Amino acid sequence: MYIGHLTVYSRYIIDLIGNFNSEYDFSQDYDYMLRATEKARKICHIEKILYLWRKVEGSASAGGKSFARESNVAALSDAINRRDIVAEVFPLSTANRVRLSLDTAITVSIIIPTDSYKNLSNTIENITKYNDYPNIEIVPVTNSKVLIATQKKFIQLQEMINMVCYDKPYNFSDKCNVGAQMARGEILVFYNDDVRATDKSWVYNLIEYLSIDGVGGVSPKLFYENNTIQYAGMVTNVRNLVGTSFHCYNKDSSEYFNYLQLVRNVSILSGACLAIKKSVFNQVGGFDAINTPIMGSDVDFSFKLIEAGYRCVYTPYAELLHIGHLSLSQYEKKAQFRSKDKSDIYLLKKWNKFFGIDPYFTTSMKQQLYHDSVEPFMLYSSGNDDSSVRFKADILLVSHELTYTGAVKMLLIAAEILIKHGYFVTVVAPEDGEARNMFNDLGINVIVDALLFKK
Repeated sequence: MYIGHLTVYSRYIIDLIGNFNSEYDFSQDYDYMLRATEKARKICHIEKILYLWRKVEGSASAGGKSFARESNVAALSDAINRRDIVAEVFPLSTANRVRLSLDTAITVSIIIPTDSYKNLSNTIENITKYNDYPNIEIVPVTNSKVLIATQKKFIQLQEMINMVCYDKPYNFSDKCNVGAQMARGEILVFYNDDVRATDKSWVYNLIEYLSIDGVGGVSPKLFYENNTIQYAGMVTNVRNLVGTSFHCYNKDSSEYFNYLQLVRNVSILSGACLAIKKSVFNQVGGFDAINTPIMGSDVDFSFKLIEAGYRCVYTPYAELLHIGHLSLSQYEKKAQFRSKDKSDIYLLKKWNKFFGIDPYFTTSMKQQLYHDSVEPFMLYSSGNDDSSVRFKADILLVSHELTYTGAVKMLLIAAEILIKHGYFVTVVAPEDGEARNMFNDLGINVIVDALLFKK
């Protein structure tokens, strides 16, 4: 939670929470915001610079007043107590850590969808080596051949390993759903066969935030073999619809006020490692094995959680190695994988209201921090979710501009006719213009992407 000196509260909230508390001097604004968040119905952020913060010798922003850390830890501890959360609060170099108290008698089922004996064998060995959570169940979902070989190798772990046979063509989402049905645990962890633990406390650190009301799913920090970020929360309204915040930054980076090292809400969880209560998984209907069998499965699932009123949470306190693309490499060579994947079109139809803006990664943040594609890009959502509608075909209209000129007027007429005749239409142009709102009013998503028009 980042707050500056310029913060505006409604009088309604002030009347509810009272005045600043001198007990937390030097962290009084932090304590006040913690109390306000317990009462506020909505918190808004204005993406404009309205205030310039002085930075002088001896000020907190210049590194002075280190004793303020004591009062902000105390303020956070008080907030935890008010919310009836059993936890330990202590300072880290990057943030204040809240370590929640868990009932470790709860069984955690680690579901591994795979058809690779080598990958599965390495994954099981890694999990058994790096784990101090007392009640885990490993649930590989794999074909008969791999199942038999795995059972022979790990016969001494037969009480821990719950093998699930899956002899159908590879379908990541369906494998996860079948594994969830067969799992005995109250908590499910979907776990790719190319993920490797490096610390024994990862299970505890991953699942702890599921004990907070309103948290639907949690994903950990995932890093490549060169210690750079593979996943630290996924964001929307970037090229290819979604991307990874801080992709390829050093995993220990302190950029943007230690943002990588903070527990926070995110728009999309990573399907490579995702923890969720089994009851919540069943409530939202699991993964979509028909429309997102492989690609986009985690995006669709995350949006289902948000639509159901849950939060998606990223935690940096569980760190795991993700060997990039190892899981899918063998399937991409097969004919079934070479067929055109239209999951992105399905997602755009079903969830376009979530692609237009990311509440946890604003436009100004994207412009400063998102480096996977630096060229200007913006998706303007129509606000219509049309996944239940059967369209004749998907049409992409390309315009050289979006000013209200003759050519664009003709394109608007064509778009309106296509919509009336049952086509799904998206418009792309190199720059924004006043005609964009006219397309949006027709229920058409507009993508402004200068890169597509570069030679």
